[in-house]
Amino acid sequence: MREFFRAWRRKAGVVTLVLALVSIAGWVRSSCFEDVAAIPIGGSALTCVSLDGLFVCGIATDATPGSLPPFPMWKSRPYCNLAQFIARGSLHIDRQINGFGVGEMYSNSPFKVWIIPYWSIAVPLTVASTLLLLTGSRKSVAMKTDETSPAMGS
Repeated sequence: MREFFRAWRRKAGVVTLVLALVSIAGWVRSSCFEDVAAIPIGGSALTCVSLDGLFVCGIATDATPGSLPPFPMWKSRPYCNLAQFIARGSLHIDRQINGFGVGEMYSNSPFKVWIIPYWSIAVPLTVASTLLLLTGSRKSVAMKTDETSPAMGS
C-alpha cells in the first residue's frame, strides 16, 4: 500500500479527491440548510453563504462600528432557496450566467458578492482526482542508437 502513495500524482490525487468530497458535501448540505459564515479580517469580514446549490462569497466592510463580528461566526438555518433569500432582501443579483453571478448582499451595509455554483467546483476536482489517481506514472524510454547503421554518404 505504501508504494501506491510514493508518486506525487497519487498524493495530489488524494488531496483533490478530499477537496471534491468536501465540495460535494457542501453541495448536498445546501439543499437542506442555509449556512452563513463570517470571518473577521482587519476592518472587514469574509462572508460566505451556502444555499440552494450555490456558494455566495464576498468581503463586507465595517460601515458602522461594531457591525462586524469580533470572532469567526457560523449560523445555520433550515432550507432556504435562492428566491426566498432574495425576497428577504438579503441578496440582489446584478448579473447571472449559467449559475455564476455577481451581486450585492445586504447586512448592515451593501457589499459585492460572487455567486459560484457548487457543480463548478465539484466536477473539475472529481475529474482531476480521477485522472491523477487512475493514470499510471509513465517512465521515459531513452532512444537507443543503432551502432551498426551505415554511415551517411557512403
